[in-house]
Amino acid sequence: MAEFIIGTGQTPTIRAIVKTIEEQIRLKEGIPRFILARANNMEFEAERDDFQGDYIRWILRMRVPEACLNRILSVVKENADVCNAERQQEWLIVSTKDGTPPNLLPKVFITIDKVCQCITLPEVWKVKGDRYRIDRISPELLFQAMIQYKASDVHLSPGECPLFRVDGDIKHSELMGPLSAIQILDLIRQIVPDRYREELEKTNQTSFSYHQAGLGYARVSAFYKMGAPHCTFRFLPERIPSFEELNIPKNTMLEIADINHGLVLVTGMTGSGKTTTVAAIIDWINTHKSYHILTIENPIEYVHVNKKSVISQRNMGDDVLTFNDAVTGALRHDPDVIVIGEMRDPDTIRSAINAAATGHLVISTLHSNTASEVVNRIVSFFDPSERDLVRLQL
Repeated sequence: MAEFIIGTGQTPTIRAIVKTIEEQIRLKEGIPRFILARANNMEFEAERDDFQGDYIRWILRMRVPEACLNRILSVVKENADVCNAERQQEWLIVSTKDGTPPNLLPKVFITIDKVCQCITLPEVWKVKGDRYRIDRISPELLFQAMIQYKASDVHLSPGECPLFRVDGDIKHSELMGPLSAIQILDLIRQIVPDRYREELEKTNQTSFSYHQAGLGYARVSAFYKMGAPHCTFRFLPERIPSFEELNIPKNTMLEIADINHGLVLVTGMTGSGKTTTVAAIIDWINTHKSYHILTIENPIEYVHVNKKSVISQRNMGDDVLTFNDAVTGALRHDPDVIVIGEMRDPDTIRSAINAAATGHLVISTLHSNTASEVVNRIVSFFDPSERDLVRLQL
């Protein structure tokens, strides 16, 4: 459990301070059942049995002047049925009694606040949370939920229930309750290949593909935000959908898939279905033509099997270091079709244009809002001195 420094200001009660502390811990690590807070001349522990509701067990440690000491001892004496006090060197320790019955809990809360009203509460605290949820997240359950909700993505963040993207909108779900950072990190460690685990540890972010047999694939993006692990699953079905199932014009797509050479770009905003559309084109070519199809992806998402064509899927990092190296090397692998996961830098774009110019069919994706923006978007990747040549090649 990490330590945070939180300024609570001139908060009137210790329970209000705990509420503020819990809200901040929740953003980083999830909902705690135990809080430890330290400040000048005071520290406290607060504990509860569940992940919601009031903290019912308290230990307060204070260094106080004699005048305050007598007032605190008087409060404790008046409420001896719910708390007690003892001296340990310069510290006064006030604690609630174990096994306090539920009907006396309101008295516990009033007593704790009365004790703290005898002193000036600190404004800055060093805090730690503990006893978070540790039950394992089931990848299978996540996939089943994405299928049930017809979700394209699911987002996992500390302190939040799983969030599903359905028809472009984020939907809250009570599928498994608010998650902890421990649970999310454990899930990532369950499913991440070693190479990507090392990348996550070094760079605090990584992206990889995960297959839940019988349910589908996911492009998993794991990263840290404000020091806390987050994870996003982009769902991909095991069976590649047809043009009809994607509700895109079949005749137009057949004309595109039947092209023998040139550059085909599928463009659109994030989450608009570029990858799935490309997969449908590849699947049609694979079914109807005797080609060698070479794909270069980061990571591999839809997995193709040989039908009428032979398909070679290369994964960035595992099979080749860069898109540019892969495209340049692809020309020596006797491909008919080269599929590039994304046009993301000048070298990759240049290699793709050159491959298309030498008689290959090159298929790729590009982020853009409209098709009319594509040429200008590609040209913008290059230095001004190269732009006229690139525009001419296109």
